[in-house]
Amino acid sequence: MEFFINGEVKNVRAGESVDIPPKTLHTFGNKSNSTCKWVNIHSPKGFRGFFDKTGIPAQNENAQQESIAPKIIKKVFELAADFDMIIKV
Repeated sequence: MEFFINGEVKNVRAGESVDIPPKTLHTFGNKSNSTCKWVNIHSPKGFRGFFDKTGIPAQNENAQQESIAPKIIKKVFELAADFDMIIKV
């Protein structure tokens, strides 16, 4: 799994972890062709609601493409502050 944290790239392998402090600029993704599974723990409580409101079910045929559709990106920007996120572009 590749993480981009405050301008630096960190590749995390099976069994490793990464801690991202609050208000840290970050993103992440699976840059390989292999399946990647990870445990993602969020704080504060209630953050799951963000995914409930913006997420696309993985079983959808075009889930990855749907997740980057302009209407979803717009929704992410609109809801970010409600979940203590700051998005910079």
